[in-house]
Amino acid sequence: MSKGAAIMIVDALDRLLLLKRHPISIWMPEKWGLPGGRVEPDEISESAAIRETREETTLEVANLAKAKEVETADIFYTRDYTGTVKLDHEHTDWVWVRWESIGEYDVVPGVVDLFEELIGVY
Repeated sequence: MSKGAAIMIVDALDRLLLLKRHPISIWMPEKWGLPGGRVEPDEISESAAIRETREETTLEVANLAKAKEVETADIFYTRDYTGTVKLDHEHTDWVWVRWESIGEYDVVPGVVDLFEELIGVY
């Protein structure tokens, strides 16, 4: 099984970008998660995270910092992005969410803990 890569994108108002997975998604349908996906055999995880974010949202991200490495994925963090979110076919909705409101969303495992760790940093 190949490793995954995802990005916690945070805006100027300290909100995290979440994407709602499509109902027919194989993994975690209809849950909210981070932009990201599988690392291809010929790429590094940071490049995969950038590529997947572009494919899923059309956002261009830069200056990624590794936030966490787990067995199945490398998670990055950035506040450096340009563009406007335009979703691909894998997602049905998107939202910028504040820490105080993340409990209102049915998120994939780990996202709440990642966001909590992140906000403890700044």
